[in-house]
Amino acid sequence: MIVAAASDGVVIRISEQLQELGQGVIVADVCELRAISHSDRKSDQVDAEKLARYPQRL
Repeated sequence: MIVAAASDGVVIRISEQLQELGQGVIVADVCELRAISHSDRKSDQVDAEKLARYPQRL
């Protein structure tokens, strides 16, 4: 499973190519991920954990 956070169409094209190769892909708009973009606790570890949990909320 690949989770991509992006605000442009490039990631959409890449995700389509990855899906054609059999990869599971979720593209999340950064602006919609309030847990990350508005967090008081900013770190790569915390952000990665929140992104890892994102697909479970869908």
